[in-house]
Amino acid sequence: MIENFLDFVDTYGFVPNGARVYYLNRSQPPLLTLMVKIYVEYTNDTSLLDRALPLLEKELQFWTQNRTVELTSPFSGDKYNLSRYAVLNNQPRPESFREDYITASNTTYHSLNGTEYQVSELNDSQKAEVYAELASGAESGIDFSTKWLRNPLDAVLDTGIPLRSLGLREIIPVELNSVLYASEIAIANFHLERGNKTAYKHYQSLANHRLNGMYDLMFNETEFRYFDYNTSLGAQNVIGWTGSAANLTRGVRFYPQQFWPFWLGAIPETLATPEAVQVVFQPVAELLDRNAGAIGASNLESGHTRLQTVLTNRPTVGCTQCLAPTPLRLNARPPAPYHSNRILQHNNHSQPAKLQSRLRTRATISRLGILHMALHRRCNPQCPPRSAR
Repeated sequence: MIENFLDFVDTYGFVPNGARVYYLNRSQPPLLTLMVKIYVEYTNDTSLLDRALPLLEKELQFWTQNRTVELTSPFSGDKYNLSRYAVLNNQPRPESFREDYITASNTTYHSLNGTEYQVSELNDSQKAEVYAELASGAESGIDFSTKWLRNPLDAVLDTGIPLRSLGLREIIPVELNSVLYASEIAIANFHLERGNKTAYKHYQSLANHRLNGMYDLMFNETEFRYFDYNTSLGAQNVIGWTGSAANLTRGVRFYPQQFWPFWLGAIPETLATPEAVQVVFQPVAELLDRNAGAIGASNLESGHTRLQTVLTNRPTVGCTQCLAPTPLRLNARPPAPYHSNRILQHNNHSQPAKLQSRLRTRATISRLGILHMALHRRCNPQCPPRSAR
């Protein structure tokens, strides 16, 4: 896997979000350097670095050139270069073409209980912004979380199109900069082990600059943990909606990514003490006391959680035949998804793209129908097929 990822970087300069030509406008989260670090530490096989080290530098350069912005701290007045997810994209993602088109084009929203809500119509420029945010969310690897939403109540109350309010490109994420800090430290140490002190000092300086920027812009002294920095607001994303639709309150946001600096060492020495760590992880301890075994992805229950609950619990009250939720309605007909000629030629398909699309659609419908009926009979053997009712 590492060798394959290194091939990607060698060819494209980064690890694409997937091994398809339509993923070449966005990256995976930059974890390759840490993968190499773990491999070398576990195997002591430093020969990999002969090829890997210049490619790891190349991937880091991609993030520096394409995903990094200069910020002036409103707290200290100092300038920092920190990174974000920001994909240049103005079309629906090919792998989610229909869903993205609906998100940007629908003028009504149908909730899970069947209620219809009117939503604003977007112009072409606004649609392009939505498509860019959707692709940036996919690049983050956290697609999709309420931590990216400007209006999370659309999801919580199920009254609007939630993903229209994505705002990733205005957010400097804690977890991304933590990973890049750890990557800079790892590359610095690789150079030191190979006797290149000049390169070691260079990457150590980059890491220290990032650490100082994170501490200045993201660390909250009152809550004693890190929060994403919002460039549009010039402030940390600290206060937001918490709870559930039945019990909404304004409070301090909680996401596990707030603790990544402590996991990856992207903290100043003043925070690297047992006393400080105990204070930092107090919110986690409190959550584990209330929910033994695990913590949630956030302290805001979104529509994603509610939908998953409906789908998971359905066999106890019926099945997809007996109790189907209101289907997603499409009131803006999407154009046919485009197909990459490179993929078609590579697979030696002789049929026209439109015919291939129809054949794939029919095959998918057939498979889904068989699976649908199998699950239906399994969850309720006594329930007759739809055709018999």
